[in-house]
Amino acid sequence: MSLSTTTTELVSQGSFDWFLTIAVGGVGAWLFWFEIRNVLRLRGKPTSPTKSDQLFGYAMGFVIALIALFGTARYRGWI
Repeated sequence: MSLSTTTTELVSQGSFDWFLTIAVGGVGAWLFWFEIRNVLRLRGKPTSPTKSDQLFGYAMGFVIALIALFGTARYRGWI
């Protein structure tokens, strides 16, 4: 009988799950806020190809943020 209890895990599964939730969900929430703020700043500006390209880029960032937020919520079983 061995008195030593060794494990190959650095952290528990629950701790790792919460780390992923905070890391990915936090980045997704920050990106969501950032992209919404940028889109609102472009509202009412004259339409030019440069502004259209910026708006498209912000829209893609918004989609990525939504994927991160919904993916985190599904991983945690919230939705």
